[in-house]
Amino acid sequence: MDISELDPNPIKAVVIANRAGCPLISAILTPLFNLELLTGFISAIGLFGDEVLQQIEEITIKGYKVEIFVAFNHGLFILAVLDSSAPKGNVREEAEKALDAFYNQYQEEIAEWNGDACQFEAFEVQLREQIEEYVQSLQNSPEEIHRGSLLEKMFEWFAGKKES
Repeated sequence: MDISELDPNPIKAVVIANRAGCPLISAILTPLFNLELLTGFISAIGLFGDEVLQQIEEITIKGYKVEIFVAFNHGLFILAVLDSSAPKGNVREEAEKALDAFYNQYQEEIAEWNGDACQFEAFEVQLREQIEEYVQSLQNSPEEIHRGSLLEKMFEWFAGKKES
């Protein structure tokens, strides 16, 4: 069954984590993955990037059903899991805005973090509001053409023809 048929929200999840990969706050709209596994993986890529490339600013991972966008700043990273067939708008700008807002609100708590992510829970309301506003802006703007959508339909059509 197609996941996008189950949940019409183009944003599946947004997570802010420290560079060690520990999630500090998340807004999971569609549970699709193991959060700790994903943040640990992104953390490892970030550490590799620090060693080899000196710094990574962003990562985009494109799959058949979802895309993962990651931005790094303030010793943190934010990742957004998006439906691959949905319009994206300017996801980088939105992600950086959320990461900056989180950092500005919790700068002291992040510096002295003791492992208790409960102190950041109040930010989830703000994060979900920003996600909702972003989704509304995507729905109100002219439809964006997604490069993969035509190919996806062609593959589905060819797959259907082979079964006949």
